[in-house]
Amino acid sequence: GGRIASINVQVTEKVSYTVVATARGDGGHGSVPLPGNPIAALARALARVHDWRPPVRLNATTREYFARLATIEADPAMREAMRALSTARDEGVVAAAADLLSREPLHSAILRTGVSLTMIDGGIRSNVIPSEATATLNVRVLPDGDILADVAEMNRVGGEPTVTFALRGTPAVPPPVSPMTTALFRSMESAGRTMAPDAQVIPFLSTGATDGASLRALGIPTYGILP
Repeated sequence: GGRIASINVQVTEKVSYTVVATARGDGGHGSVPLPGNPIAALARALARVHDWRPPVRLNATTREYFARLATIEADPAMREAMRALSTARDEGVVAAAADLLSREPLHSAILRTGVSLTMIDGGIRSNVIPSEATATLNVRVLPDGDILADVAEMNRVGGEPTVTFALRGTPAVPPPVSPMTTALFRSMESAGRTMAPDAQVIPFLSTGATDGASLRALGIPTYGILP
């Protein structure tokens, strides 16, 4: 209805990685179907990883995010789930609340490692079974996450002996979180409330990558504003 409900102030962000899945097997002519077809094995592994839901990882930013978001959430069940996540320490309570919130893709991405299939490549002709096929996945890890553990789990979940998931490059050192206690953050809160008095100002963990990570790594508190 034209009302600004929230002003998100980015204080940290996920770390982006590229993971490549490679399937290898015997190639041949398309006239003789092969049980070890690499494209078929790759498809099965990718489907399992696509359906996989990595475990929930909460931190101070995401707890505060859901606590403040709960104050403007219209749906009662979602509101209670947000409040539970902001304070609960019991694994069962956290799991139940996260399961409900994860029906919204953005909430799910904020709660855990995000895995998106982005490219797939295999085959050279319509009548030739290739000996190799690959897929590229964009994996976004929380600042306190472990990309190597995630890749190891992707290999387990994929469950195909001829398909390997491998990290391209090396793990990065995550930058620190910009504090919510700085004069700059408080000024952004004040400016936001001046522009939209009814809006809730919410610290936000960005699921996308920004140049802010490079500045935070140098010890410069950096914020993004998403009205």
